[in-house]
Amino acid sequence: MGIGLEDTASIPKGGASLILAWSIAGRDVLVVGGDHTAASRAFFALEADASVTVVAPECHLSSSLRTRVDRGELTWFNRAFTERDLDGKSMVFVTGDDKATSHHVALLCKQRKIPVNVADASDISDFWFMSTYRDHALQIAVSTNGNGPKLASRLRRKIAAALPSEAGLAIQRLSVLRQRIRAVDTARSSERRMRFINNISEGWPLEKIAELTDEEIERLVRQYLDGHDYVEPHKVRSGSIRIIGGGNGDPDLLTRAAYNALAGADVVIADADVSRDILAVVTGDLIILKAGYQTVDLEAAALSALAGGKDVVRLVSGDASAFESEVNDVAFFLTHGFEARSLPGVSSSSSSAFPLVAGISLMKKGVADQVLYVMVDRCAPNVPCFSSTRTLVLNVTINLVGEIMADLCGKGYPADLPVAVVALEGAKKHAVKACISTVASVLKKEHLSGSATVVVGRVVDTSAKHDDSWAHANHSIHVHHPAPVKPDVPKRDVPKRETLVVKETPKHVPVEPRHVVPVKRLGVSKCVDGQTAVSHVAYGLSDLTFVYPVGTTEHVGHHVEKWAGDSVTNARNQLHKVVKMSTRTGAAGVVHGALAAGAAATALISSEALPLMIPAMYQIAHSRQPVVFHVATQAATDKYSVVSDYSDIMAASYTGFGLLGSATVQEAHDLALVAHVAAAAAQTPLVHFFDGARIARETTNAHVINYSDLKNIAHSGHIHGDLPTVVEKVMRDLSGALGHEYKIFEYVGAHDAESVVVAMGPATTLVEETVKRLHAHGKRVGLLKVRLYRPWSAHHFLAAIPKTVRRIAVIDQSSTGGSGHGPLYLDVTACFYSGHWHGAAPVIVNGRFAEGAGNFHPAAIEELFHNLSSSRPIFDFAIKVKCETAAASDVEYVPHGVHQAIFWDLQGTGTGAVGQAVTQYLDKHGHGHVQTFIAHDDAQVEPASATHIRFGAVSSSSPHLIRSADYGAVHDISLLHKYNVALSLKHGATLLINTSLTGHDFEKEVPTAVRAQIIARHLKVFTVDANKIAKDYTLFKGKTSEYVNFILKALFFKLAAGLDFPKAIQRLGEFISTSEKDHSIIRTKLGAVHRALKSYAEVHTRHWSVSHCADEPRIPAVLEPSLPFPKVPLSEEEDDEPKARHVKWHHAAWPVIFPEAYKLEKKLRPDVEGAYVIKVTENRRLTPKEYERNVFHMEMDLGDTGLKYDIGEALGVHGHNEPEHVQRFLKLYGLNPYDVVYIDRKAADGSTVSEVRTIAQMFTQIVDLFGKPGRKFYQALVDHVKDPRERVILADLLANAEELQALSDNETPTYADLLERFPSARPTVEELIELIPPIKPRHYSIASSQNVHPDSVHLLVVLVDWKTKHGHVRYGQCTRYLVNADIGQSLCVSIKPSVMKLPKSLKAPVIMSGLGTGMAPFRAFIEERAYWRAQGKEVGPMMLYFGSRNRANEYLYGEELEAYHADGLLTFLRLAFSRDQPEKVYIQHKIQEDAKHIGEYMLQHQGAFYLCGPTWPVPDVRDALITAFEHKLDRAEAAAFLEELKEEERYILEVY
Repeated sequence: MGIGLEDTASIPKGGASLILAWSIAGRDVLVVGGDHTAASRAFFALEADASVTVVAPECHLSSSLRTRVDRGELTWFNRAFTERDLDGKSMVFVTGDDKATSHHVALLCKQRKIPVNVADASDISDFWFMSTYRDHALQIAVSTNGNGPKLASRLRRKIAAALPSEAGLAIQRLSVLRQRIRAVDTARSSERRMRFINNISEGWPLEKIAELTDEEIERLVRQYLDGHDYVEPHKVRSGSIRIIGGGNGDPDLLTRAAYNALAGADVVIADADVSRDILAVVTGDLIILKAGYQTVDLEAAALSALAGGKDVVRLVSGDASAFESEVNDVAFFLTHGFEARSLPGVSSSSSSAFPLVAGISLMKKGVADQVLYVMVDRCAPNVPCFSSTRTLVLNVTINLVGEIMADLCGKGYPADLPVAVVALEGAKKHAVKACISTVASVLKKEHLSGSATVVVGRVVDTSAKHDDSWAHANHSIHVHHPAPVKPDVPKRDVPKRETLVVKETPKHVPVEPRHVVPVKRLGVSKCVDGQTAVSHVAYGLSDLTFVYPVGTTEHVGHHVEKWAGDSVTNARNQLHKVVKMSTRTGAAGVVHGALAAGAAATALISSEALPLMIPAMYQIAHSRQPVVFHVATQAATDKYSVVSDYSDIMAASYTGFGLLGSATVQEAHDLALVAHVAAAAAQTPLVHFFDGARIARETTNAHVINYSDLKNIAHSGHIHGDLPTVVEKVMRDLSGALGHEYKIFEYVGAHDAESVVVAMGPATTLVEETVKRLHAHGKRVGLLKVRLYRPWSAHHFLAAIPKTVRRIAVIDQSSTGGSGHGPLYLDVTACFYSGHWHGAAPVIVNGRFAEGAGNFHPAAIEELFHNLSSSRPIFDFAIKVKCETAAASDVEYVPHGVHQAIFWDLQGTGTGAVGQAVTQYLDKHGHGHVQTFIAHDDAQVEPASATHIRFGAVSSSSPHLIRSADYGAVHDISLLHKYNVALSLKHGATLLINTSLTGHDFEKEVPTAVRAQIIARHLKVFTVDANKIAKDYTLFKGKTSEYVNFILKALFFKLAAGLDFPKAIQRLGEFISTSEKDHSIIRTKLGAVHRALKSYAEVHTRHWSVSHCADEPRIPAVLEPSLPFPKVPLSEEEDDEPKARHVKWHHAAWPVIFPEAYKLEKKLRPDVEGAYVIKVTENRRLTPKEYERNVFHMEMDLGDTGLKYDIGEALGVHGHNEPEHVQRFLKLYGLNPYDVVYIDRKAADGSTVSEVRTIAQMFTQIVDLFGKPGRKFYQALVDHVKDPRERVILADLLANAEELQALSDNETPTYADLLERFPSARPTVEELIELIPPIKPRHYSIASSQNVHPDSVHLLVVLVDWKTKHGHVRYGQCTRYLVNADIGQSLCVSIKPSVMKLPKSLKAPVIMSGLGTGMAPFRAFIEERAYWRAQGKEVGPMMLYFGSRNRANEYLYGEELEAYHADGLLTFLRLAFSRDQPEKVYIQHKIQEDAKHIGEYMLQHQGAFYLCGPTWPVPDVRDALITAFEHKLDRAEAAAFLEELKEEERYILEVY
C-alpha cells in the first residue's frame, strides 16, 4: 500500500537552514577573541540583552571592545581561552585567525551541546549570522546559508530600501498600545485584546500607526475599556487617478489607452480650454475647471471622488508631458496620498500638430535648424536672445500674445519677424498670420480667445509662399484667404469643409534692433543684490576686471571671479579676465598700465581701498582714460557696525574722476551702464559709487539687461561738452532702454516747495517716501537727488530746485574730521552765492544720521523736516527718531498690499537658509515685488542674523530695516535675550518661536522687556519644537538641520499673511519630492512637515505677568548690521597686550560674593574667541606599555557645544601646564597661589572687561611658563637682575650669539628655568604676564568623520619627549597635558582649517601616505568614504600607504584598517614597517611597487595624492610619483604634471 502526499503539502527541497528569532535576554554568552569581528558579535549579543563575557589577551583587544569594557557593558578576561570558560554559557562565538583554537573550542561546545558559531567556518558552526536590518523593533535578516555573506548584505540593503520608512516606528507605537492595553485589561482576555490590536495592525495605514501620539493611544485604550471590540480603521484610499493631455483637440489622435480611460472613467476633471471633440468621448461625470483655477478647486473636485474609490481622469489642455502641468498635478495628488499615473494622450508630437495643420514646417533647410518649445503661465516667458535660424513655439492663451510680443521686441526680436497664431474655437481651427508688431491688434479684430499655439520665425514666411501646400496639408480643413492687400493677386475657390482662417497682414520695414524703442524697458526682472547688478554690467562691458577687496568674505568682485572661472563670456562674446589685487599704496597703478596698453578694463573696489589709489587716479584722469571704478561705499564704527559713509569718495573728489552715485539696486545696475557709456563718450574716467552697507547686500527685483541687448545699447560716439552735459545726454539717450529718464539732479515733490532736502545715495529713497507722504497731506516739501557729484554743476543744480525754496536741509553721509560742515553742504551753499541764483538765499542746515540702524528711517526724516520748518532750526542736526516707540510709525510708510516678515537666526545653526529659501519661493511663484536684506551681527561670539523680507503687488525699495513686520520668527529662543524682537512687529502681528519650552517654563524664559512688548502689541505668539521633530525623523537617515529648515519654512507659509497656504505647501511638497532621490527621505521630510503643522501651538499671553526690574539690562531693539568677517581661532600673535592687576588673596572672594557688580561669567578660556569646551570620554594608549614611544588615541564628547568640523581639519588644543610644576615655581618665586590677577581686555563694544583668575590658574592655564624663551626675554631680564654677577652672565650670553644658541639647543631652557637660574631677577606678576606669552594652541589632525561620529571628535597623538645634553627629560607641553587627561576632564579647543580635503567627487581615487601619527587624517578620510558607501553612494578606490617602525608596536588602528580592506573599501593596503626585516622598507618603496596603479589613478581618473608625516620622505616620494607618471609621460612632462597637481590641490603635503 502506497503513502501519498496531500495536494497542499509541499515537497521539502533540503539544503536550507531553520531561521529562528532566538531570545537570549539574560543568558550568558561567551565571545572568544578580541578582534573587529568579536566586537561585532558582542554588540549583537548586547543588543539582544544578553550577558556577555569576552576572553582575549589585551594585545588582541579591539578599541571598541576596550570601550565597552571601560563602560562596564561586558566582562573581560585578559588571557587565552580555557575550557572552564564554557561553564554556564548558553551560546559561544569564536573569532580570530587561530584555526586550531577555533576547532578546539567548537569541539568542546558540541560535546557540551552549547550552540557555537565560528567566524568564517560554517562547516563547524551550529548557526551563523545573517545580514540584518533593524528599525526600532523591526528586524529583517537575509541568509545565504553561509554561501555568500557579501551577497546577503547587498540583498539586505535592497530590501531595507524598499521598506516603508514608517515600518519600524509603526511597530514601536503599536507595541506601546499593546502594553498599555495589557496593563489595564483586568479581565485578561487575550483573545479580545489580540482582536482589537489586529484590527489596527491590518486595517490602518502604516503612516497612521507611526504617527500615533501618546494622547491618541490613551484614547484607543479608553475605547477598549468601554467595550469596543472594533475600531473604525483608517480608510484606505482605493480610487485611481490618471493624467491625460488633450493635445490639439483632435480625438482621432488619442492613443487607445487614453481613449479607453476617458470613456470608462467615473469622473473626468478637464481644463476649461480642452476641445469639445475630446470632451465628447467622456461617458462619466464631467467637471470643467474655470480658467485660472486654484488648488482648492482641484482638491474639491478630485479628492472626494478618489476617497470614494472612483476612477478619476485629469484631462489637461495641450501636451501635458511637455510642460509643467503634469508635474504639478502629479505632485499635488502625491502630497494627498494618491499616486497619479500618466497616460499618453495625443501623440507627443501634438505640440507641433497645430502648426502642421496650418502648413508650417517648423524646421526648414537653410531657414530654421532648431525649434524651441516654451511653456507660458500667466506671464511673459523667459526666452533666449534672438536667433535667425530658430523657430519659437509657444502654447499660450490668446490674451497674453500682445504682452509676449512686446517682451520679445524688447529682447531684440525684429519687429517684422513673421508670426503665425493657430487657435481652436469649437470645431473650427483658425490661423492668423502677421508679424511681431501687429499680431496683437489682428487677433483683437478677429475676436479670438482661448488657447493657441504661436509660431515665431522665418519658417512662417517661407511656408506662406507655398499656398498649395497649405491647401493640401490636411484634407479635413479648408484654407481660406481674405481679400489680399495687392489687387493683382487672384482669389481661389476651395472646398467647403471645417474652416481654418488664415490672415496675412503687411510687414513693417526691417528695423535694426538697437534703434527699436521697446514697449517697456529692456531687461528681465530678477531677484539680485546690488553688488551682482553692478558686477553684471561691469563684466559685460569690459574684458579685464581688477578687484580690490578689503574684507575676507563676501568681498566686491566675488561674483566676477566665479563667472570668469566658469568661462562666462562678456557682452562681446569674449572671455573675461579677473585679477584680484592686494590693497596697498599705489594700488591702482596696474589699472593705469592696463589702460595705457589698450585694455578694456574696469575695477571693483571697496571704498576703504580708494584713498590708497588716489595717486594713480590723478595719472589716469590726466591721460583721459575712459575707465569706470565701481566702488561699494561703507565704513565701520568702533562697534564693528557697518554704515553708509561717503568719506572715501569725497577724498577722491579732486582727482579728475567723475563721481556718479546710485541709490537703489535698480539704479546701481542702470547707472553702472550710464557710467560706462558716458566715460567712453566723454573720454573721461568715472567712479560709480553705490552703498556697500545696504544696497550691495540687498536682494530685490530689478530689471537686468542681457548681454545681447547690452552690446546693442552700450554704443556711443564722442559727445562734445563738459562731463555733466555728456552724462545727462547719455541718461536721456538710454531712457527708453532703462524705462526712466535719469537726471544728474532729479527733483521730487511739490512744484512750489518751501522746504527741500538735498541728498544722495539710499538716503534719497528714504526722503522720497517721507516727501510723498507729507506732500499728500498738503505739505510744501521736496527732495533733490544728487547723482553726479563731481564735477559739481551749479547750473544743473539750480535749474532743478524750485524757485520757491526757502529752507534747505543737506544730508551729508561723510565723516568730516575736523571741518564744521560736510562737502555736500559746502557745494550746495556755494551755489546760492555764485551769482546764478536770483533772490534771497534760503536757510541751509546740515544733517547727519545719528549712529544706529534704527535711525535710518522715514520717521527720522520727518524730524528733519520738523527741525527745518521751525523758527529756530538747528544748523548741525543729528537725524534720528524721537524714541524707540516712534518706530511704530513705520507702518504708515508701508504701501497697501506689501507684507513684511523678519527671521532671527543664530548663524551657527544653519536656519538662516530659511529666509533665503522663502525669498526664492516668493520670487519664483509670482508674489509680486520681493525685497530681502540680511543684517549680520558677526561681532559676537555667537554671530546672529536678521532676515528682513518685504513682498507684495506694490514695489517697495525702502532701504531701512523693518520695524512693523506682519510676521516674525525667532529660530532660536536664546536670541530673545539679545534683541527685543517684539519692537520690530506691528500690533496684532504673528510671532513664531522655535523652542522646546512650554507653559510657565516658556514664559520665564522670555525676558521681561520682550514680554511687555508682546502684551502691549497684542502679538499672536506660537511655538514649535522643530529640533525635536527633526530629530524624531532623522534617527537613521537625513540631516537634522534640513528638516528643521523645511519645518520653519512650512510654518511661515501657514502663519504669514499674504500667502495662499494650500498652494505654498503644495509647492514645498513638490520641491521636496523633486530635489531628493531617496524615497524614504522624501517620506520622512514630508512627515516632519506634516507633524509640525499639526503640533505647533499658540501661546496664550493674556495671563502673563510683567514685573520690571530696575537692574534688568536693556535689550537692543534691532540687530545692527556688522562687517561680514569670519570667526577665527585665537591669533598666534596678539597685538594688544592684556593688562594685568595683582591683588591679595582675600579679594578673590569678592566677584563670587558680588557677581552682579563684577558681572561674573564662568568660562574656561574667555580670552579665546571661537573656542569650545569639550569633555574627554576615552584616552587609550595604542602602543605597548613597555614600548619607548607612547602613541595614544583620544575621544572627546562635543555635547551641545555646536562644534562642527570638516574632513581634514585640525583641532587646536589649548593645553595647561603641569599643576605640580607650577606649584613648585610659585613657591620658589614667593607667590601666593590664591592671590588674584585681574586681566583687563577690550570688549567688542570698546569697554574694558576684566578676566579674574587666581595666580595658580593664571600660570597653569594661560602663561606659557614652560615654553621656550626668545632673545627678547633674555634682554628683558637684564633690567630686572639685581645681582652684578648674574647681570654679567646675562650680558655675556647676549653678546655671544653662538653661546646663546648652544644653550637653547642643548638644554632647551624654559622661562621658569631662567627665572630659577637668575634668582635676583624678579619681575612682578603684572610684568611676567606681559613678558611671557600665552600658551598657544597646538593643532592635531582630526582622526574622525563627524558624519560617522556626530557627537565626538577623535585625535591620534604621540607624546613628545626628549633628553637634553645633560640628561634632563623634557616633554612637549600639550602632548603631556593630553596624555594625562582624565575621563570627564574638560578641554578648551578650537578648529583650524587644513589643506587635507577629500576630492569633491566621491568616485575620485584617493591615495594616502601616512607615517606614524600622520595616519590621523586618513582614518577620517576612510570613515567618511565608508559613511557615504553605507548611504548607497558609489565611492572610488582608496590606497593607503602606512609606515612605522614595526608591526608589533606601531601598527596604529591596524584592526580597523584590516577590516576596511577586507570589506573592499580600502582597495590597497600597503604597509611599510621599516625595522621588521634586515633591509629598511619605507612607504616610497611601496609606492614604487604600485607605480602602474598610481599612474592610472592620477593620470586617467582625476585621483588625489596625500602625504602626512615628517618631511624627510618627501623627495623620495616625489621621485616615486614621477616614476609612476613615466608610464604615460616623459620625465620632464611627469615633473611638470606633478606641479600642476599641486596647483589643482591633488598633490597635498602636510608635513612637519
